[in-house]
Amino acid sequence: MAKKKAFIPLLYLTSIVFLPWCISFIFNKILESWITNWWNTRQSENFLNIIQEKSNQELIILNSWVQEFLYNLSDTIKAFSILLLTDLCIGFHSTHGWELMIGSVYKDFGFAQNDQIISGLVSTFPVILDTILKYLIFRYLNRVSPSLVVIYHSMND
Repeated sequence: MAKKKAFIPLLYLTSIVFLPWCISFIFNKILESWITNWWNTRQSENFLNIIQEKSNQELIILNSWVQEFLYNLSDTIKAFSILLLTDLCIGFHSTHGWELMIGSVYKDFGFAQNDQIISGLVSTFPVILDTILKYLIFRYLNRVSPSLVVIYHSMND
């Protein structure tokens, strides 16, 4: 019994000395990782914000340069460019290209090869896409430059 009474003060002394040290050690380790992560996150955020501001400035400069270049072109060259781009991208003369493109998309979705469906899509999809694209272009162009629409129609005929 005397040994138990001697052991209890030693236990109290140990808990008084080591418990605060253990709590402090654990708390420091947790806070250290939290502060380090917070600091790294904050530094990364600042770095990315600086990059974004610089890229936005560069995009603004590039956008203004492209707009100035396009606005300085004559209406005839603008109409010719629109005709060339729409015929290259959505031209009806490239049925084999459309078959390959629609066939690969058809396979990517996991459908079985069906030549009738692909030929039906090849005969209708470019026409629909061309109509929608020209509608959107000339809806915008009628507001910006009506003379361009007149030149386009005369070149298209």
